[in-house]
Amino acid sequence: MPVYQLRCTECGRETEVSCRISDRNHQACTALYEDDEPGDSAPIECGYPLEVVITPQVAFTGALHSKPIDFSQQLGRKFETNAQWRQWQRDNPGARVISKTDPEYVIRRDDARNAMDRTARRQGFSDHEAKVQSVKRGEKMPSQQ
Repeated sequence: MPVYQLRCTECGRETEVSCRISDRNHQACTALYEDDEPGDSAPIECGYPLEVVITPQVAFTGALHSKPIDFSQQLGRKFETNAQWRQWQRDNPGARVISKTDPEYVIRRDDARNAMDRTARRQGFSDHEAKVQSVKRGEKMPSQQ
């Protein structure tokens, strides 16, 4: 659950509360104070509603730990730093990394899937997925039966 910094609308006491997002506006102040009337020795709970305190964003300076840049599926290697990645780009000017939504990638992916489906049909399966499931179950290929 997220932690919210909340402030009492009456006494101004700030507190951190871990609660569901739907419950954050239904919190009551739990600050205790002494009653002004003589004879009452029991502390009284404030009980006023709490409001969410908006705090400024935290700015990080300097180097931050991050995962290595992983292009192992497309390029066959990982880069530990951005400098290594930029050097590889300078050394390989004709290469480019494309996203999964790039039309060129989509066309190549679909062509490869169609080729796998054709191969699976020649082997007696309905499509490549049926072949994969059959192999996972340990069944023999239709051409071997």
